[in-house]
Amino acid sequence: MNTRTLSAAAILCLTIVATAPALAQQQGNASTVGRTVNLEFHSDFWLNLHHALYVAASDRGARNGTARPAGESGGFEASLSPEERQIWDGAVDVYARDFVSKDLLFDYQMTSVKIALGETGEDLAAAARTLPAPMKNALEAAAPIYRAHSWEADDRANRAWIAEARRHLEELAPAVTPRLGALFGTVWPTAPVRVDAVRVGFRLGAYTSNGPPDWIVISTSDPNNQGWAQAEVLFHETSHLLIHPVEQALYVAGRDAHVAVPRVLWHVVLFYTAGELTRQALASRKVAYQPYLYATGLFDRAWPTYRPAIERVLPDFLAGKRTREDMAQALVRAIPAAEGSRP
Repeated sequence: MNTRTLSAAAILCLTIVATAPALAQQQGNASTVGRTVNLEFHSDFWLNLHHALYVAASDRGARNGTARPAGESGGFEASLSPEERQIWDGAVDVYARDFVSKDLLFDYQMTSVKIALGETGEDLAAAARTLPAPMKNALEAAAPIYRAHSWEADDRANRAWIAEARRHLEELAPAVTPRLGALFGTVWPTAPVRVDAVRVGFRLGAYTSNGPPDWIVISTSDPNNQGWAQAEVLFHETSHLLIHPVEQALYVAGRDAHVAVPRVLWHVVLFYTAGELTRQALASRKVAYQPYLYATGLFDRAWPTYRPAIERVLPDFLAGKRTREDMAQALVRAIPAAEGSRP
């Protein structure tokens, strides 16, 4: 386990390390929709069912005040027969009892489940050794119901979303991906990165696990993942594979200044950079665009004390007027003292 793994697991970012067979073993999967800028898009039955059950279980918690995952359930439950309803509710009960308390990203078992389901193809038996027995039984019981009542519509919607996202990526990537690589000090992935489209998913709309295999999951019904935001979210999620040099520069700047750098600061830099580069690329095409941080109110909800420093320092970094090291030092100096307390 490397330094990147330890820091990511510790600081509530959107990445986690997992071990699994190489992506090459996933090629030819019937779920494959297409590839653009080395992002390989999938709409997979088992991963969609897994997330649907997880969300249905989470919805029960949402009625009790807990956070709800991103996107909207299909609502097909209303059309179920009493027998189907009993079977479906039983599968949801299993997820509510055993799995909804486990984070889809940060829990190692759930990451292993995601990889096993994505690689299993049509036959769930191929994933049986990895799946907990209650989950396997719940998936097998719910599968005929989901396939009969929702999968066709969900798959069609996923594929339509992917087609639009690929068009947006193909238009913007020539302007955005080289700059992301240069700013973050790495290169855009040269090997395919799997992106699974699910109708409902993680509470923040998308999540990325660092591998191998690197793996992105994104909710196609999340209202914040639509239109040109599709491209920004995918630039953002892929940037989780590129960001380590920035994270390291912030750590060094904090160490040299004898302050504890806010552990989420690198992620705010990632948010701002992916959003602003997307905005600039669209502005050059005379398209007005508000980045995710602002459009969703996330900046003011989550990181209001960081916003002045980010908005003062990052534009010069993006314009090439500051190196990563200069940017990191300036941010460490600019973050309020209460947020950068001494260790």
